[in-house]
Amino acid sequence: MSAFVARGEIYLETITINQRNYRLPNRPVAVICADGCAEEYISLGFAHGELPRLAKLSAEGYFGQARGALPSFTNVNNCAMVTGTPPIQTGIGGNYIIDPETGEEVMTNSSRFLRNDTILAAASAAGRKVAMVTAKDKLRELLSKGMAGIAVSAEKADEVNIEENGIDDIESLAGSKPSIYSGDASLYVLRVGVELLAAGKSDFLYLSLTDYMQHKYAPEAPESREFYRAIDSEVGRLLDLGAVVGITADHGMN
Repeated sequence: MSAFVARGEIYLETITINQRNYRLPNRPVAVICADGCAEEYISLGFAHGELPRLAKLSAEGYFGQARGALPSFTNVNNCAMVTGTPPIQTGIGGNYIIDPETGEEVMTNSSRFLRNDTILAAASAAGRKVAMVTAKDKLRELLSKGMAGIAVSAEKADEVNIEENGIDDIESLAGSKPSIYSGDASLYVLRVGVELLAAGKSDFLYLSLTDYMQHKYAPEAPESREFYRAIDSEVGRLLDLGAVVGITADHGMN
């Protein structure tokens, strides 16, 4: 799977979570989980000169291969990312788990199954304006453990409220919610992140996309290339707003 990160930052604050120290840049942060982003999608876009902002990020920062947590499922790797710990510590080792309270097999879509605290929660406790935007709502609920701030999903963008989501309107910022079974769901996540940053509502973003397009189209398909050009554009908007941007996949597509 692919990973990008920027270099040359000034750090003014450190937070400690799960026995790890994280230095917070003195400007907005945007971390993107590009679900299912196998390296082939990026390298083909580079070869065709279609991803200028990602190419610049690669040249001025870092671009390389990263080893994901196993099994290589979305929930497993998102939990590892937001906690900085492996599945043996997060307690999320698959898409399903035996509920310790009932003994029944259930989906790992509840934050009560996540054993560790998250970097998002620690950043919000340190005073950063944290916003987490996911494509699917089940992931929003799983990852929002202990977090003060905005937590919304593209799937339920029309159902947000202050009590549960930390904001009472998303569609006026980013438009009407898309179908979750579309590439637009991922682009909507990025667009919400851009608009929250532009409006001053967040300075610490975690944006988790969906792999609908990667499951449906090969890297060389016109639909894939158009999709990644749109991602490149939204990443460019985050960079233009002064954000430090890091992008990684949760898994590839083998």
